[in-house]
This record gives sequence, C-alpha cells and structure tokens, in this order.
Amino acid sequence: MNINPNKYFCSIEAFFTRIAKGKGVPHINPVVDLGNAISLKYTLPMGAHDLGKSSEDICIRLARPDDTFLAFGGEKDETLMCHKVTQKTTDSRHNSVMIDA
Repeated sequence: MNINPNKYFCSIEAFFTRIAKGKGVPHINPVVDLGNAISLKYTLPMGAHDLGKSSEDICIRLARPDDTFLAFGGEKDETLMCHKVTQKTTDSRHNSVMIDA
C-alpha cells in the first residue's frame, strides 16, 4: 500500500483532532452516533459492525501465541503479545488489535 502510518491518525485520534479544531461531530446513523458520544465522554475508541452484511463470524478475544497482525501500511506480519485484545473474522489470517495497551 505504501502508506505512511505516521501521516494518518488512527480513528480515535482523527476524531478528537476534528473536535479540537471545532469541526463538530458528524451525524452518520444512530449506532455510530452513540459510539461517538461514548468515545467523547470516556475518551475510549468504539466501533460497530453491521453483522447482517458480514458472511463471517467475528470473534473478540485475547491474542494467542500464534496470532499475527498486519499493521496499516505494513508489509510484514507482526506477532501479537498474548495480553492484547483482538478481533478476528473466521476466514481471516490476520487479527485486528482492539486495545493496544
């Protein structure tokens, strides 16, 4: 993809930067709006998935020793530390890190 991850903020950073610049919170739909309100109140990233549009199951769990993650703009798999909260679809080879702490 050849994208510089330092040039683009993650979603929660972009969201708070938008608020700090006085651009307000856009209305998307009631579920996204609720997630945005919770993100603002608790400084906590929130996300939602439309499970009706996914043909795969989504699993949220602690990472396992053999789990890998492909960073945005990355070319090489990274191994996840076992305490990371991750989400994965049933057919996906990679995980998405949900809490990077």
